[in-house]
Amino acid sequence: MKLPPIRRISATLLAALGAAMLAGCFMIPGNFDAKLDLRSDGTFTYSYNGEIRFLGMTELAQMSRNRNSVKEWDPDSQTCWGEVSVESVEAVEAVEAVVEEDAAEAAAERAAEGPPPPIIVATAEDATTYDDRECTEEELVERKKTFEEGQQRARERQEREAKQMQAVFGGIDPNDPSAGQQISERLERQRGWNSVEYLGEGLFKVDFSITSRIDHDFTFPTMEGMSSGQPFLYAFRRDGDTVRIEAPGFARGGGSGALSGGSMNWLMLASMERSRNSSDPDLSELFKNTKGTFTITTDGEILANNTDEGYRDTAAGRTLQWQIDSDSIDSAPPTALIKLPQ
Repeated sequence: MKLPPIRRISATLLAALGAAMLAGCFMIPGNFDAKLDLRSDGTFTYSYNGEIRFLGMTELAQMSRNRNSVKEWDPDSQTCWGEVSVESVEAVEAVEAVVEEDAAEAAAERAAEGPPPPIIVATAEDATTYDDRECTEEELVERKKTFEEGQQRARERQEREAKQMQAVFGGIDPNDPSAGQQISERLERQRGWNSVEYLGEGLFKVDFSITSRIDHDFTFPTMEGMSSGQPFLYAFRRDGDTVRIEAPGFARGGGSGALSGGSMNWLMLASMERSRNSSDPDLSELFKNTKGTFTITTDGEILANNTDEGYRDTAAGRTLQWQIDSDSIDSAPPTALIKLPQ
């Protein structure tokens, strides 16, 4: 007996899941130089010069294009299964003829000899076989109806996903050829973003610098109207004139507390990358072009840090430095606890 083919679930489900998670964490640094200067009077200056890559921007554009694609109904590609073959039909008809003949003979015997012997009715079960065949007109009509209903559901789902994708980019359609330029212009409206240049394929070259007071928490980057995802840097102002600095964007391990969700986000992004590349690259492939330096300089007291060699004294004060590249990206994110003189 030939069984009908079993369809496998498409791996593109992983891509859709990865894209849906982009709003949680979708930026990584490229080549960069980041510096935080923290002074005892509470002022600070943060600068980031280099590249920021928007993961999945190309994939979102492709999904947006797929939204507008139309699949045509092709009746010639349809194959049905399960009807009894011609040979089996002939076998069934032959058995039915034998049964009818036996029934006629039994009726004649009843009149002459009394109760007839039991009649054994044969079946054609063993003669039945199943195979692929051409579909009937009725089956094609039903299949076309099912196909069109499925297409309508797919269009509605893709429209919902498209709106969610655009929400990540503040309403900018990633399928628009000018999307990169629109994002650049939007960022340059914000204070601190001195210049933003779109290089293509989701890669931006930025020059950011801002000076303020650390009497409040500080996060980089923040993007008006857009989901910036997991930031590169947090500076938390604590009671007692201490400042805790975490840079989860410079490591794949994420951070503590609210930052610990980063690992799941990276897994979702890796699923998207695996689907796009039709291979299984290591997660470090996402960071293969990440290379930079993160430096903290302060005249305050460094209570804790996770550098390899601790701080060094310089003309500007105590200096901590982390070298970030594709090899160190698996390490814990840079952290420091600094007490400012009262």
